[in-house]
Amino acid sequence: MKRFSNLNELPQSLFERQITISAKVLKVHPSYNLTVSHRPWLRSAWQPTNSTTQADLMKNTFYVRLVGCRPLGFENKTMNNEKTKYIESQILGRTVGVKLLSSEPTAAGGVVSYGPFRMQNLNANLLKDGWAHHEPSKLSAGYDEQWAILSDQARHHNKGLWGLLRSGTRRG
Repeated sequence: MKRFSNLNELPQSLFERQITISAKVLKVHPSYNLTVSHRPWLRSAWQPTNSTTQADLMKNTFYVRLVGCRPLGFENKTMNNEKTKYIESQILGRTVGVKLLSSEPTAAGGVVSYGPFRMQNLNANLLKDGWAHHEPSKLSAGYDEQWAILSDQARHHNKGLWGLLRSGTRRG
């Protein structure tokens, strides 16, 4: 299988059929975007080096926006650091599955699976553990009911950022 270098190389048919591709997570952004490099079956992903330029990154990686997840309001530097640390502990440097749901000018919208046999759903875990708020959309329609429950339970139990918000953490 060919390795797709960037978003422009991903065929539209992958999005239409909602195919899951393998990708290595190179960076986690606080806005629920991931920088990934496509990793075809039994082949390695592209890796940045010390001499990698921004142009190299743009040519060899693409962003994945986690559908159904919205950053919680009133975030500050402390909250962004905590959220980013949580996501990095789950997937940074690991190969994940990205179910491609949409292609946008700057990112692919998707659902990310990881862990043994890719049984963990990053989008759902962010909601369940209180690191995101559920944002229904056309793309997350098949998940909305379950994800809304997970998000409400996290808020009710003050998990993740909900706990930080309620503990009086001020804007940083």
